[in-house]
Amino acid sequence: MKITHVEVFDIHCPKRTGWNPVFVRIHTDEGISGVGEAGLAYDWGHSAAAAMIKEISEAVLIGFNPFNTELLWSRMLRESFWGLGGGPVLYSAMSAIDTALWDIKGKALGVPVYQLLGGKVNDKLRTYASQLQFDWDTEISKLIEPEQYAEAALKAVAQGYDAVKVDPIVYNGDGSSSFDRTKLFTKPQMR
Repeated sequence: MKITHVEVFDIHCPKRTGWNPVFVRIHTDEGISGVGEAGLAYDWGHSAAAAMIKEISEAVLIGFNPFNTELLWSRMLRESFWGLGGGPVLYSAMSAIDTALWDIKGKALGVPVYQLLGGKVNDKLRTYASQLQFDWDTEISKLIEPEQYAEAALKAVAQGYDAVKVDPIVYNGDGSSSFDRTKLFTKPQMR
C-alpha cells in the first residue's frame, strides 16, 4: 500500500466567528483513505496549518506505505529544520497527518484505532458540553447575559450532557474582560 495523494480542507465557517477547522484526507493506491484534523481551528493559525500539511505531505508522504507511521513521524520531525523546534503550526499539521495514517491502518485491518493503540480501557467516558460561551446550537454567537448561558446549558442537558465547560473570562475586542462566568454557578455545581 502506498500514499498517492493528500487533500487539505481549510474550512471557513462564517456563522461561527473564529472557528475554521482544518482537515486532511490521505489517499492510498488501494482506495483506502484516512482523515485527520489539525488543532488550530480557533482564531488565527488555521491557514498556516493547512499550508504546513500540504508542504509536509509533498515532502514526506507521497509514495510511502501509510503503515510505517513511526518512519513517517520521524521523517516529519527530522527532515525539517523546524521539526525538532516545533511549534503549534508544525505540530498540529504533523498530528493531523499522523491521525489520518492511523485511520488508514484501522480501516485496512478492519479494527478500531483504539485497538491498535493498546485496547479499550473504559466502557464509558463522561463527556461535557464544551465552550458553552459560544451557545450550544447551530447558530453560534458569543453569549453575554446569564440568561443566555442558562438557555444554552438547558440545550446541552436536553442532548444528554450532565456537565458543561465555559471559559470563565473572555476578553472583549477592546481588551476589557467581560463578566466572570463562575458567578453563573453555585459552589455545588462547580467542580
